[in-house]
Amino acid sequence: MKNIAKLVAIAALSAVLAIGIAGCGSSQSSASAGSSSASESASAQSAASSAASSLGETASSASSASESEDWGRGDAEPVDLADSQRFGRASTGYVSVPSDWKDFTDKLDPRMVDSTDATYIVDPTTEFTSAVESHFAYSSSITLEVFPCKYTDKADELLYKYRGETDNYMTPSIEKITFNGKDASILGVTSADNVDITNIVIERDANTCILITAWGTRSTDEAVLGYVSTWSMDK
Repeated sequence: MKNIAKLVAIAALSAVLAIGIAGCGSSQSSASAGSSSASESASAQSAASSAASSLGETASSASSASESEDWGRGDAEPVDLADSQRFGRASTGYVSVPSDWKDFTDKLDPRMVDSTDATYIVDPTTEFTSAVESHFAYSSSITLEVFPCKYTDKADELLYKYRGETDNYMTPSIEKITFNGKDASILGVTSADNVDITNIVIERDANTCILITAWGTRSTDEAVLGYVSTWSMDK
C-alpha cells in the first residue's frame, strides 16, 4: 500500500505469536496512554487514515500497486473471485486469497491455534529470514484470530507493544474505523525487516474481538489489503 506510509511489518510467524499469545493482559492505563499519545500525533493519524482508506478500495484497484517500489520479496495480485480460496473459521470469519496461497496454520504453535482459533495463510514464494524474529517468515501473509476481550483493549495492547519495541517496530499508528459494517481499530507499523504490518481489530461482540494481521511490502501491500477487505463472517 504505497499510500499507507509503511504500515508495519510481517515480523514472521512468531511476531504474530508474540502479539497473539500476549492476550489481553496489558494494563489498561498504560494502553490508554499509548492510544492517547498516538492520537496526538498528526503523522500517525495520517498514516492510519491512509490505511483505512486503502481497506475501502476493491481488490481490483489494488492492481495499481507500483512494481517499481518492490524491493525483492515477491508480488501479489488482486483476488480473482473465480480463482480464489476462502480461509478462516466460524469464530474469526473468512477472507479470500489467490489459489496459489497456502494454509500454513500447522506451522504455528498448537497452543496458539487452540487458544485463538488461528488461521495462517501465506504466499509461500515470499519466504525470507527475519532479522526481527531470527527465523523464516512470509512477507505476504494473513493471520485471523479471536480474543476474549474488547476490541479497543486489544488494539491498545498492540500499540503499547509496538511503541515499546522501538528496535523492532517503527512509526506505529492507530485509528478507529468501521470495517465491513463492524466497529474496529486499525494499526499500522513498519518492522526492522522493512515489511509492513497492518492489524485490524474488529468488535465481534461486547467482550470478544477478531484480529486480522496482514503483512506486505511496498509492491504487495495494496493487493494484500484487498484480500483482507473480503473479510466477512460468512464462508
